[in-house]
Amino acid sequence: MARLDEDVLAEALRLLGNLMVARQRPPLHLVVCGGSALIALKLVLRTTKDVDVLATFHDGHMHCARPLPQWLNEDAKAVQAELQLPDEWLNDGAADEDLFRLGLPIGVAERLVLREFGPQLKVSFISRYDQIHFKLYAAAD
Repeated sequence: MARLDEDVLAEALRLLGNLMVARQRPPLHLVVCGGSALIALKLVLRTTKDVDVLATFHDGHMHCARPLPQWLNEDAKAVQAELQLPDEWLNDGAADEDLFRLGLPIGVAERLVLREFGPQLKVSFISRYDQIHFKLYAAAD
């Protein structure tokens, strides 16, 4: 199984975006945290086994990503097979309704770093500052 480094991560998201276009999926804006966000922002030089989707972003707000749309899981499975990625390489494991109920860090949306992977897929990665907040929340949970 391939692990996700900067290049594999970009290729996987690019393939996912292309597949969304080919399958005429609706536009989607994901918010990603964890190791893949650190890799995408060039904050670490390592690999990870997955992309932790925290939220979707629409109407100017972040919304809990759980559950991810079934069609997205299907498209991610196709990318997984193509690139020999780990199972559930794209998952909603970081999405937590309680986190959204309690409140996200003030200004988190303004600190997101946006990347586009075709016309249908946008991915925003949370900042280093917000990564610390989410790690503290996870440790306390």
